[in-house]
Amino acid sequence: MKFAFIYAMPGLQTSSIQENITEKAHFYCVSVDMNHKETAADIARELVENNGVQMIELCGGLASAEIIALVKEETENRVPVGAVFYGPESRKPLIDLLGL
Repeated sequence: MKFAFIYAMPGLQTSSIQENITEKAHFYCVSVDMNHKETAADIARELVENNGVQMIELCGGLASAEIIALVKEETENRVPVGAVFYGPESRKPLIDLLGL
């Protein structure tokens, strides 16, 4: 099994793919610049095409309908794409934390 988690990182200048391998799975973790969230779609395509990723999860900072749709489009719906969502009680603290 190969799966990936893509997350947004405030102030990030460059991104690199971190890979963790176990006997049963390959896990890829990649950060994208918070101010250029759309790059998650390009990274997702690269993970699917070049690394054989079979499932993608997006962090709460990328969990907008627009970004999810871009990732699905860029990967041609070849893999399941999910996203972390925060409950209503967490939205204000999250916005404050990320400076949104």
